[in-house]
Amino acid sequence: MPTFSVGALLLALGVLLGAFGAHGLEGQVTPERLDTWNTAALYHLVNSAGLISLGVLNEVSPARVRRGALHLLTAGILIFSGSLYALVLLDIGWLGAITPFGGISLVIAWLWIGLEGFRGKSTASSGSTQ
Repeated sequence: MPTFSVGALLLALGVLLGAFGAHGLEGQVTPERLDTWNTAALYHLVNSAGLISLGVLNEVSPARVRRGALHLLTAGILIFSGSLYALVLLDIGWLGAITPFGGISLVIAWLWIGLEGFRGKSTASSGSTQ
């Protein structure tokens, strides 16, 4: 499945889950849990939009970078936001213990993408000056 499609589908899901939190969970969970849900939705949406940006990298990076970033971002969204969604809905405290692994996956993915962008740009620049 193309990176753009994964990002778009996850964005649609993020909008639906954000709306569910705003309309379906209000009054059903504590304000702290609702805040946790909102954090999950925010990270879900931002990083899903980031997946779409991977399509732009087609011009400056090899396929292995795009594939690796796709996997890291998808895993990060599912682990970070997914564990927080489940924490709120199921009230299982230990789920919060796996949330940082999703966050680490997201950070590594964005660092990888950023560093590859610099490498691709410098490679392209050096190629154009010769």
